[in-house]
Amino acid sequence: MRQAILQRKQAQLELLTAQRQLQANLNTSYLEAQTARTQLDSLRSSVDLSVESLRLTLLRYQGGEATALEVVDAQTTAVASAQRLR
Repeated sequence: MRQAILQRKQAQLELLTAQRQLQANLNTSYLEAQTARTQLDSLRSSVDLSVESLRLTLLRYQGGEATALEVVDAQTTAVASAQRLR
């Protein structure tokens, strides 16, 4: 009888340990997902800003206020930021 009680207590401890480990793993995964989401949002914002910069640079170029080099730089920046999003 005593051995059965000890085995039951051991099983309960093992279950508790497994539950705590599962909770810790779940918390870690959640935090990693939050971090990834934040990074993705930041990358999307970077793409949006670089595309808008390209649009404005093209308008300036069409108005004679920007050089072709500025347009190429803005295009390169927009493409690079879009590639980081992939």
